[in-house]
This record gives sequence, C-alpha cells and structure tokens, in this order.
Amino acid sequence: EHERSVGDRELHEYGEQLYRAGHLRDAYNVLEEETQRHPENSRAWHLLGLVHQERDEDLQSIACLQRAYEADTNNADVLLALGVSYANEAYSDNGYARSLGCLRSWLDQHPRYALLDGIQKWQGSDDASLEDVIEMFLEAARSNPGDANVHMALGVLFNLSSRYNDAAD
Repeated sequence: EHERSVGDRELHEYGEQLYRAGHLRDAYNVLEEETQRHPENSRAWHLLGLVHQERDEDLQSIACLQRAYEADTNNADVLLALGVSYANEAYSDNGYARSLGCLRSWLDQHPRYALLDGIQKWQGSDDASLEDVIEMFLEAARSNPGDANVHMALGVLFNLSSRYNDAAD
C-alpha cells in the first residue's frame, strides 16, 4: 500500500522517514520493497538492517547490513551497525570477534579517527584484543567527546568485556 503511493525513486527516502518516525512495521514493508526492486541500494539495505536491529532481530539485521556493506564498502556507518548486531550475537557464530572487527574497521575508515596514534599503531594487524579496541575508542572519545557513535560503540565494548558500570556511563 505505501509502495504504491510513493514513486519508485522516492521509496527508500519514504522508508527512512517511516524509520525515523518509529513506524518500524511500515518502514520494514517499504524498505523490503525497495531492496527487492533495487538490490544494489546500500542505503536501503542499511536502513532495513537498522529496522531489524530496532526489532531485536539481529540475525536478519546482520544479513541486511552485510548486503549494505557489499553494495558500498566505503559506508563506515554500516560497519558500526554491524558491530552492534554482532555484539548482540556475541556468543553465537563468532559474533564477538566479528563485532570487534567491524568496530575497529569503523575507526580505521573514519577520517577523524584513522590518524590517531593509538589507532594507527594497530592498522594492518589482527592482533588487537578487546582491551586494545576499548583503548582505541577511548582515544577517539578524548579527541571528540561529542561523538555519540563513539560513545555507543564504547557501551557495546564495555558490555562485551562485562564492564557494565562503565557501559552505563
């Protein structure tokens, strides 16, 4: 019904409006239609993944976010969302390591943080521990205290490390 009332070109924008307004079921329907019509639309896959994330459907969220990243490997926001969904599935299918990898990749791709000393020293290495990744995000937070995405990622990392009091801050 929604997809019939909106032009093909504007379908994913309409889905985004519905998502931002909290109409998750309608957003799901519109974005699902958009991804069927235009499977290369990274933004629509990203939004559909966020809808699934909001509905606590992390496996579906991961599948959509992976499609979004395949369609546009320069979309660092997808990596952040993937890191969150993988963390929610941390104890199944290697989600813990995948979450760390996505969150690190987000920092590596982010122009504001990629050049920080504590992040640069780990680039090209797969040996960073959870504590190392936490330190990278703490450095990012010190360099830009107002970045909500960095604080969200820190919350995820603190939860993964069972540092729940730090996550609450």
